[in-house]
Amino acid sequence: MKQIFFITLIYLISLNIYGQTIDYIQINQIHQDSISIITNFYYYNEVYPENKNTSISNDTIHINLCHFLTTSSTPGRVIDTSKFRVFPNINYTLDVKIYGIYDTSEQCFNDLTNQVVTNFTTPLTSEIYLSEKKLLKNSFTLYPIPTDDYIYLKTGDYVVNKIQIIDLSGQVIYVTDKVLNGIDIRDLKKGVYFIKIFSSDKTYIKKIIKN
Repeated sequence: MKQIFFITLIYLISLNIYGQTIDYIQINQIHQDSISIITNFYYYNEVYPENKNTSISNDTIHINLCHFLTTSSTPGRVIDTSKFRVFPNINYTLDVKIYGIYDTSEQCFNDLTNQVVTNFTTPLTSEIYLSEKKLLKNSFTLYPIPTDDYIYLKTGDYVVNKIQIIDLSGQVIYVTDKVLNGIDIRDLKKGVYFIKIFSSDKTYIKKIIKN
């Protein structure tokens, strides 16, 4: 009987201001001690890969990618493949982060625009294929973005315990546990913020814009 593996956690920052969506993430066992991870992203503007960093620490596989957005209105697609050496019978966490800016002087990634985290156990008996539909079905939905007054939240079957609004410096400037009538952001200054949503078993972060 084939071993059954479970994807235990998926959370996603998606549909950001750059018009980016995830088509799929695919994990394959290449050899007994190695895997490949393919990420496929679609943009509504033309893009090209600018920088990439990969590492493994404490059984967490990190993939940091920077996709530079051009001024061209031609849609673009970025497919990236990374290979990692792995050990059997280990529960790995895959953490894929997509950034909009890579600071060459500081050699660091800035402007996080998309993130996917998922768990898997080696060895894989078949590929793990996370389609856009599967990734997005576990996500909350915020709308409209941008806005100048209220943001509304679709939670599906999830119960929201708390919501935070965080400014670009990382400071929490708003906290609430009431979302039925929308999140009032009329008192916020114009600019970019992050909304962090806490439920019983997941955390969701979304970039928002106040007009």
